[in-house]
Amino acid sequence: MKKSFGFFLLLVLLTLLPWHAFLKTWLSSLFLGSNADFLPTISNVLSLWKEILLAVLIIVFLVFNKTKGFWQQFTRGHWVWLGAYVITLLLFAGIQAPNAIALILGIRTDLLFVPVLFLGILVANRIDKKQFTNILWVSIISLSIAVGIGILAWFVSPDIGVNFGYSPYQSSFVENKPLPVYHCLFIDEQCIPRLQATFSGPNQAGSLMILLLGLLATVISNSQFYILHFTFLIPLIGLALTFSRSAIIGAIVSSFMLVPRKIFLIALSGIVILTTGIFVLKSDLITHGLSSSEHWEKTIAGITRVIEKPLGTGFGTAGPVSRRLFGPEKALISENWYLQIAEEGGIVPSLVFIAWLGMLIYRLFKKTERFARTMAFVLLATSLQAFFLHLWEDSVVTMLIWFFVGLALSRQKYLPNHQDHQL
Repeated sequence: MKKSFGFFLLLVLLTLLPWHAFLKTWLSSLFLGSNADFLPTISNVLSLWKEILLAVLIIVFLVFNKTKGFWQQFTRGHWVWLGAYVITLLLFAGIQAPNAIALILGIRTDLLFVPVLFLGILVANRIDKKQFTNILWVSIISLSIAVGIGILAWFVSPDIGVNFGYSPYQSSFVENKPLPVYHCLFIDEQCIPRLQATFSGPNQAGSLMILLLGLLATVISNSQFYILHFTFLIPLIGLALTFSRSAIIGAIVSSFMLVPRKIFLIALSGIVILTTGIFVLKSDLITHGLSSSEHWEKTIAGITRVIEKPLGTGFGTAGPVSRRLFGPEKALISENWYLQIAEEGGIVPSLVFIAWLGMLIYRLFKKTERFARTMAFVLLATSLQAFFLHLWEDSVVTMLIWFFVGLALSRQKYLPNHQDHQL
């Protein structure tokens, strides 16, 4: 097999992932007959292209490369905790799954990050400095173009997505129907479009803005071409226009790990003053109208269900998968990823996952490479975001962020004389 085969497939995946939701919606309208009220099932089946390509890449990197150094990326404790999460979740949630479809969809949703993480670790041990740089720039360019076009459309024509198969029904996400052209933030009873760019929604867009910030910080922070620093405006403006409170809160809180201690209190004071001012002048920007009360009602209901059934109720019985399987009336939506895990598999796997996640973020933060520290920022920000969303339910967000987390775990420092490996 040629040297470039596996690496080429990887670049294809990283290039297309930011465009998945847009391409799915547009191509479904062109070739599959979708409309504002109908999205054919085959469209969701074809969406599995990315999971199939993920499996192919793992096979390629396993078969055509030695796995020496792979297991050393985690300490024994990290592997034990991750293994404990997978085993306990499969045990408690798997046995109680109501049917085979719920089992399959639940495993795909709750455990997709595991093979993606492994792929990142595998790739990290098989690439040189040039390939590492190419991976970063391919993702930066693809994400930046997607976000840039989204920002332009937000200012010029927010409804332009209707011409590409998006539903004209604003803020209406319904299973088996196309994505809405945009979601609304209502201020004084006026709809303000929330930027979603080419992604599946504004909150998912917020997560990927955070990733783009981390990738840009890796390659541009110390650049002597100071004009490149203006590229940070792309994800920063994009993040602001999503009006995603969870993403903004996650980004602000996690950024403190990168802020020097001398200016920590100054930065914190500035944020408190700014937030207070916004709340006084335009409280809807923070409260999102009735959204906050509805969110907390769902979260409290989720906590109540976990207390009543601490061993869980099985894969597919909570979170967005339950809405797909049982309809919006019977769906159990707690607006919290960790509660979703607890509802499906019980308290034990949820607590194990949180503990492992904390260990992983700490490990990345303690590494000396800038890339590892920026990915600690990204993972902490999105992990905080997951307290307010079923964040990792979105496969694009999961695959992009967890791949780079795996890449950052590598002990290789991508020196120029790092040995090339045959792919």
